[in-house]
Amino acid sequence: MLHVFLKLSILLFSFLIHDVSGATSTNDPPPVIHSCNTKFRILGDRAECTGADVVRNCAYKSCWLAGHQYIPMTECKLEKSTDKRLSHQECAQYEFIDSDLRDVHFKCKNPGLVDYLCADNANNIGKVLGCSDCYP
Repeated sequence: MLHVFLKLSILLFSFLIHDVSGATSTNDPPPVIHSCNTKFRILGDRAECTGADVVRNCAYKSCWLAGHQYIPMTECKLEKSTDKRLSHQECAQYEFIDSDLRDVHFKCKNPGLVDYLCADNANNIGKVLGCSDCYP
């Protein structure tokens, strides 16, 4: 009886080892990150990510830049205000505007849903959110 118990134990243990090693050694490719370099807009638990002339519908929880769901921008002024003071903003939503090449800028909406216009400067260029769970 003890002999049968040992054989069953070894068999079950080998199945367990096979399942664990199979689960940890996956050959799945890393997720594709879609760069939202033109526009990023939050739509509830989804996000609209525009880059390379393609608009993608993404899971908002899959969109990040350096561990944050916003991009930091400098030289921002309150939209539709006569106040000329500049500030730093955390832009949760943004759009790159270049329709008039003399007035290239970013539209920025911070997490408090306040709209700002941010300069097209070296600090702001190239900072974009990337999303991994998207479809066109």
